[in-house]
Amino acid sequence: MRYGLILFADKEKLTNEESRKVFSDSSFYLPAAPCDIGGSRLCDAVRDAIKAVRESDGEKRAVVITDSVEIAGVCDSINEAHLFYDPKGRTRGHKYILMSIFGLYLDDGGLDGKYLDEVYARTKGLPLTILETERTYLREISKVGVRDDVRALAKIYEKEHVTDYLEGLYPFDEEVEYEKKYIDNIYGFYGYGMWLVCLKAADEVIGRAGIETRSGMEDDTVELGYLIDPQYQGRGIATEVCGAIVEYAVRTLKKTRIVSRVHPKNKASVALMKRLEFVPAAPRPAEADAVGEDIFFERRFGAQWAGVKPPA
Repeated sequence: MRYGLILFADKEKLTNEESRKVFSDSSFYLPAAPCDIGGSRLCDAVRDAIKAVRESDGEKRAVVITDSVEIAGVCDSINEAHLFYDPKGRTRGHKYILMSIFGLYLDDGGLDGKYLDEVYARTKGLPLTILETERTYLREISKVGVRDDVRALAKIYEKEHVTDYLEGLYPFDEEVEYEKKYIDNIYGFYGYGMWLVCLKAADEVIGRAGIETRSGMEDDTVELGYLIDPQYQGRGIATEVCGAIVEYAVRTLKKTRIVSRVHPKNKASVALMKRLEFVPAAPRPAEADAVGEDIFFERRFGAQWAGVKPPA
């Protein structure tokens, strides 16, 4: 996806290097309207700039960059994606803060599309794809399609034996409200959580899987969980998906300890833990209360694995 970056900011705050980047990169759009106009004119100026970006290229997504609290407020009010430019890091209360224009770019000089995808999707309530495997992709539940997503999950959860070893869903409307809060409070705060597992070939939801930070867990740790539709079990999908999540947790999130709780009668999940090289272990004291009769598994990674693919 291509992006048009709209700079509503005091250009005097930019470093010389940032200014050169802004004025030479075709991704940037520099509005003619000053950022200190007020009232409805300010809202109109933001709308006009976004419209201009979209009209210049129908496939471009517009993201505003601003150092103005007022413009950030306008973007919030009209649900437009924005980054608050704060080179000194003194501002609080903004969800996405940019301390340097170069923070938008990858080492090869291209725009960091993954980060901009996150900003745009979270602002618009669109489904954000987290990772892909050979046969599946994992995405967040989206606010725009939350009712459809919950319906898809409900069809899986109502199947026989699915909830033998895990909690079921709330009644439909309660689950919808729960998932909306989950999007804001878990995805929005941690940047990860339980995601939907979607089959590429059919583009359908076939389960959920992901990682969470439970109460009492230290920063180095996340808990792995998963559910695959019984119709698709026995095909190695759980191993494929959970293995990719483990790699993501270590390589991208820099976690060095991944744990999972499995009921001893859940033989398939016990076998999965062994395939993923998890071992039974004693939980840390603050984690013990949540274990109950489950087997507590963990897999540890040394700090040397942060940033690289974990060993198979």
